[in-house]
Amino acid sequence: MNRLFYLLRRLILAVPTFIGITLVCFALTRVLPGGPVEMRLLRMRGIGDSNTAAEARPGASITEDQRRTLNAKFGFDQPFLTQYVNWLVRDRMGLRMTSYDFPNRTAWDLIASRFPVSLWFGITGFVLSYLVCIPLGIAKALRHGTRFDAASSVAVFIGYALPSFALAMLLRTALCGTVDGLWNLFPLGGFASADADTLTFWSRLRDHAWHMTLPVICYMAGSFAVLTLMMK
Repeated sequence: MNRLFYLLRRLILAVPTFIGITLVCFALTRVLPGGPVEMRLLRMRGIGDSNTAAEARPGASITEDQRRTLNAKFGFDQPFLTQYVNWLVRDRMGLRMTSYDFPNRTAWDLIASRFPVSLWFGITGFVLSYLVCIPLGIAKALRHGTRFDAASSVAVFIGYALPSFALAMLLRTALCGTVDGLWNLFPLGGFASADADTLTFWSRLRDHAWHMTLPVICYMAGSFAVLTLMMK
């Protein structure tokens, strides 16, 4: 009986908790910059879009009529609670809303199209993390208190403390040729080269591994410290 009461109580508390979390998340999306008006201004000024750079107008601005039209198109002219209910119920927390950059595709379509690649990266990073952290943890246990133990602890905790997106930006800057004078060892993006279909099986496998190296490192870095110390 006590367990049933506890379960019912947790289920009842889940409702206001869910509403509170979604309300805060929705409020943040409305307070932070990056709405349709800002996106239109960026395109007009040629910022962040190479396709419109040739037509850029650095001093371009949007009139109040254009601003009202954009806000009305996306429902931002409605009361806050009305926007929240529409976002939560009709738009399924934004998953059914169309993207600013891809007007004919919903957010869910964009997520679903990229999910297989993210899943593959995640599984690969998970498996490799255990393959690296198990022997590393054993080696740290056997050499406890040595320089190797201290140096490896510093390395894994740097990976743990550094957010994955920040690590990705550092690796891209240092190893992808985006800055003159630094290394150009890995591709900037993509899952395979343009001519991957013409390669042999082993060459295609190496090509995929080459493209996956930096993303997988970013996936692995956050779990290194926990897995290594647990194994130790």
